[in-house]
Amino acid sequence: MDMNLSFSVLKANIISILLIGTLYLANRQKAEYSRDMRLLKQMMVTIGIANISDCCVYYLAGSSNIVIKVLVFLSGSGLFLGNVMIGYLWAKFIMVHMNIPFSDIRRNIYRTIGLVSIVL
Repeated sequence: MDMNLSFSVLKANIISILLIGTLYLANRQKAEYSRDMRLLKQMMVTIGIANISDCCVYYLAGSSNIVIKVLVFLSGSGLFLGNVMIGYLWAKFIMVHMNIPFSDIRRNIYRTIGLVSIVL
């Protein structure tokens, strides 16, 4: 494993988690009252889990231990689902932020796209 690339992956994930933490701490007073902040908190949690999953997948991939292989598979699946979930949450955030009704048709379209992504 290339040590420079290994350090870059870890550094990028740590910086991402620190930025998310800073964003949350700077806006935590608004978080209780704002619909936007509720969705942003959901996105922050999803991104945090994806960062941890990314580290697990990168550092544990290639192991011959069956337990670690299962952990890598689950982490990779979580990372992929996190990417799908971020798309849904971002679309929902834009709708809420711009006061566009999140209609049942739109919700069903997004859910169908998410379900197809999960199946794939």
